[in-house]
Order: sequence, then structure tokens, then C-alpha cells
Amino acid sequence: MKTKKYIVLAGIQHVGKTTTGRLLAEEFGCPFYDTDLETERLTGQHPRVITEKGGQHAYNEAETATIKHILSETENSSANTVVVATGGGFCDNPEGISILKKAGIIVCLDADLEIGVKRILDETICNDDGSLSGYPIYPGYEKIIPKSREDVKKIYYEFQTVRITRYKHIADVTVRVGGASPEENMKNVKNAVISYRKNLYLQ
Repeated sequence: MKTKKYIVLAGIQHVGKTTTGRLLAEEFGCPFYDTDLETERLTGQHPRVITEKGGQHAYNEAETATIKHILSETENSSANTVVVATGGGFCDNPEGISILKKAGIIVCLDADLEIGVKRILDETICNDDGSLSGYPIYPGYEKIIPKSREDVKKIYYEFQTVRITRYKHIADVTVRVGGASPEENMKNVKNAVISYRKNLYLQ
């Protein structure tokens, strides 16, 4: 069976997809794409802004267009591997999942929620009037305005617990990441991908 060219890193927000992806692409000597960064480049809008304006549907459309652009740009290249890091909402994008499932190996990066919530809280700003800003707005939670950092944390846990389950469901491979160094996490992903590709050849 032909080896799938694309290594697709997926997982919840702040799990380390971009960092791991860049290291993995450097290790393989291949191109790297971050769909959020590429979407912002192509549309001129940050994916968070796209989601805030048009909801999950708008995000899905933008991300899918970006995925198609990446594949069009790389599918006929001489590179044997292309690493793609997806956005935090990829698990809720059926069309994007279908496209990349056919083209590559979807690797779920699985980490403790504490890692992500710490980064979210670091980004959350307490304003002079007591209100909060800088926290992410998740689909289904648009009308919920957190009044404290504890509220931000609670919403994060509720939302991401559901998404972790979805990511594990769509993944070909799940790799535990977290307390190790970025380089060690990358090597674990690399080994999992190599093992998966070998199994494909045997089918």
C-alpha cells in the first residue's frame, strides 16, 4: 500500500501541535504548514476572528479552503512527507477531516488539560473594570461571559473534554505528549508515524 504523504497533527488548543510540527518537519527535512497561520495569511483574518464573526461554520469553510490550498501546493512536489498542524477546531470540521484522512495519517496529540488551561489563563487579561478579555470563545459558549478566571477554567475543561474524545475518535494514531521536552515529544510522534507506515505496507 502506498505510504500516506501527509502527517496531520491534531488535538485541542495549546497541546503543542505547531511546536511539534516544526520539529517533526525539520527531522524529516520536509515542508511544514500550520492551518491557522496559513488561513490567516490567505484571508487576512485570524481564525479566532473568523469564528467570532461567523461561528464554527465559517471557521470550517476557511480551514477547508486552506487544507485544499496546501494539498494543491504540495501533492505533486518531490517531498515524500508534508507535516500539517491543524487548528483547535479541526475535530468539528467533517469535510476537512475527510480530505486529510484520505491524504495522510491523522495523529492526535494527547496531553493533560492542565497544560492547556495554564496557557489560556496566562492569555486572559483582568481589565481595570473587573471584566476579562483575551480568553477564547468556543462554539456553543458564545453567550457565556466568564466573570472570573475560575469561570474561564471551568468552560475550558467542559469544552475540551468533549473535544479530546472527538480527536481520539478521528485519529489513526494517538501519541501522549506533555511533561517531556518538545524534542522528546517529537521523537515519540516520529516513531509512532514510522510504525504506522510500516503497518500500511503490510496490508
